[in-house]
Amino acid sequence: MKFKKITLLGVLGLPCPNTSYIQGIKQIHQAITIVPKLNYKAKRYTGGILLWCLLCSASIALAQPNFDKAKTISDKTVANSPEITSGARGAAPLKVGDKLPESFWQQEHTVYANGKTTIQTLEQYKGKLLILDFWGRYCVPCIEALPKLSQLGEEFKEEVKILSISDFDSEQSLKQGLSRFGLAKLNLDFGLHSAWLKKIFPHKRIPHVVWIYDNRIIACTDGDYVDEKQLKAVLADAAYALQMPQKNDFEANVPIITIFKSKLTRYQNIGPSSNGINFNKFTGQKSFVVYNASILSLIRLSLEFKTIVDLGYFDLKVNDIGQFYFTDGYYSDWEKLNTYCYEASFPNHLSDDQIKHAVMEDLSKWLKLMGLEYALVKNVDNARKIGIKVKQVEGWLHE
Repeated sequence: MKFKKITLLGVLGLPCPNTSYIQGIKQIHQAITIVPKLNYKAKRYTGGILLWCLLCSASIALAQPNFDKAKTISDKTVANSPEITSGARGAAPLKVGDKLPESFWQQEHTVYANGKTTIQTLEQYKGKLLILDFWGRYCVPCIEALPKLSQLGEEFKEEVKILSISDFDSEQSLKQGLSRFGLAKLNLDFGLHSAWLKKIFPHKRIPHVVWIYDNRIIACTDGDYVDEKQLKAVLADAAYALQMPQKNDFEANVPIITIFKSKLTRYQNIGPSSNGINFNKFTGQKSFVVYNASILSLIRLSLEFKTIVDLGYFDLKVNDIGQFYFTDGYYSDWEKLNTYCYEASFPNHLSDDQIKHAVMEDLSKWLKLMGLEYALVKNVDNARKIGIKVKQVEGWLHE
């Protein structure tokens, strides 16, 4: 092998302390570029040459006068730095009782107040009771509470700071919203939408209020607990905050209990079904169902809890009798256009008789919403039913 002396020194990682960084790199480059030109026997040393190139790089770095190993940081340190974790993606949710990280106070927010928008941190409020009020443009209680928050913020301005975090993502949309609500001149600090704050203070329902005091989260409540009485109590003793009902939108294992629900839908393409009162052993609830019934069947069901229809039993004042009763053509085609399904669920403790009366009352409400007026017709002495009178009124939804 015929190497230049300077190249061999570079490969062996032996640059002298006076070797500059650029000179050392040039030596390494010469060693690497010469490898493909080696003959067969010399190529046996290729692996060793490349390894020495790496060691040489380290020696050059250590030889630099501005290299200080004590000042280097690992990838793990960089990944956990405030610069990285300050984004919404790296933020960790906090709960009542948690101490706030320093990054919370250093995070910058866009704040609109007194007609001006500024970028600021929350560090200036460290010594106060800080209240973060999360609200949205479609939340009526949230909007109605804003004047109260403004008044409280002025009354307790020496000890309390209220920052109202909106769902508006620009100054223009916020100003337009406040103007639309008649609150354009409100003396209150508004924060624009912050994914970072939403991430560390997660919630599903608004208003959502986070109480912060002495660098800790002392409470999370609904909006109506921000009043003069509660503020005075918390300022006197921060522990009082825990006596307020705590809002938890993410409480686990809370079953949704259906007390009563009903729905009226159009024709459903289903097979034979068991109409009437049923019991679901999986949910422990009773239900009442009737599928693909005509309007006249539903009317009689709501009055007499019967579904059999005899056209002669009805006195109809309607525009199109074909929407109420099958007259000609193919029944399957008529059924798809003119029948309905009613479903209702009930707690298991109700008796069948209670369910019967509940169905009759609820179904009559549905039919009246559809634009129907109807009633039982009786004879003169009011002793015997002789039929049902039906009138179609404005608002008929079947069209």
